Amino acid sequence: METNARTIVSRIDAILSETGAPKVNLIAHSKGGLEARMAASSLGYGTRIASITTVATPHRGSKTVDRLMKLPRSLFSLAAFTTGMCTLRLSFSARYSFAPRMFTRPPPVM
Repeated sequence: METNARTIVSRIDAILSETGAPKVNLIAHSKGGLEARMAASSLGYGTRIASITTVATPHRGSKTVDRLMKLPRSLFSLAAFTTGMCTLRLSFSARYSFAPRMFTRPPPVM
């Protein structure tokens, strides 16, 4: 998380330098909201951020992850791998269904 927060910080510096603006407004989704908050608080960029808007950010943590963290390491790794594979498949399916012109064959009939 800290690595991504540092990436946000470097992007803030670049934007402020390019535009001459005194502050930026951040809009972040999911874990990005936690990283934006870290940039503002822990990394000292609160004075350069006018606002942070978050969407679906787990500010109070995640019960699912809390439960998974209690599992033995091997089961946790398996759960993370399986979830990642499902996300990959769903992402491809959604992209294919909603943007069929990107592909050479016609979309599936549902």
